[in-house]
Formats: sequence, structure tokens, C-alpha cells
Amino acid sequence: MSSLLASSGTSVLDRAGTVLTEACDDRLWAQSDTEIMERVQAVLRVRAQADAVLLAAVGEVDARALARTRGSTSTRAWLHGAHQLDPAEAAMLVRTAAALRAGFQETGLALFAGEVSLAQARVVIRSVTDLPADLHPGMAAAAETLMIGHCAVFDPTT
Repeated sequence: MSSLLASSGTSVLDRAGTVLTEACDDRLWAQSDTEIMERVQAVLRVRAQADAVLLAAVGEVDARALARTRGSTSTRAWLHGAHQLDPAEAAMLVRTAAALRAGFQETGLALFAGEVSLAQARVVIRSVTDLPADLHPGMAAAAETLMIGHCAVFDPTT
């Protein structure tokens, strides 16, 4: 994990925001076709990493029941009301954050590394969760690993 993601506090996120603002000022028209293609790949990796940071924070808010201390009935309601997130998106973030905290460590690490997207992580979580309850725990972990590997080849709808 990069030092940017390993650091805590909003100051590191402010620095990340500054870097992204600088990236917005890049003269894209002056870049080669290869540079533009690599840029898209890099931005998608950073987007996945930002989603991982968000999910970790949402998971902590939910685990501590902090939304209730702010007058909301739930973390989902707080994300919707305080941050104007679509209710379905807010619910998805809370569910995904809870799943990552509950044992999908490899999926979380892949998201933090930018190796899988949020949508792909959700498919991995849903697929492994849908396995039979009496399945040997080692098989579920193996399925998670296998699915993460498939993320490099398949999109989340496949």
C-alpha cells in the first residue's frame, strides 16, 4: 500500500486532492496517444484506491455507529442526508464496507492496490457470499482468490 493510503487523517486526503487538481491542469492535447491510454489506466487505478479509502471510512463510521451520534437513523441515511448520495449508492457503500470488514480481506487489498474496481469487488463479495453455507471455509477463500484473478479478464457484468 502506498504511503498516501497508509497515512491517516484528512491532511493526506487534502494532498491527494491537490495532486488530482494538478492532474486536471495537464495539457492533454499535448500528450501522445500512448500517454493518454496510460493516463486512463492510472486514473482508474486511483479511482479504485479512492473507493477503498471511502469504504474503509464508511465501514468505520458504521462500526462505531457514528451516524446515530449525528442524528441519523443509520449510516445509509447519514450518507444520503449529509452527503446527498443516492439512497441506493449509500446502501451499497454500507453493505460493501461491512463485507470487507467481515472477512473479504483479499478483495479489500486488491481494491486498495487498484487491481480491481469497486464494481468488481462487489461481484466477488456477492459471488462468494452466495456459495453454500456449509462449504469448507478454505473453499470460500480459494473462490475469492480465483475471482480476483478473473477480474483482470472479465468485466463485472460477465
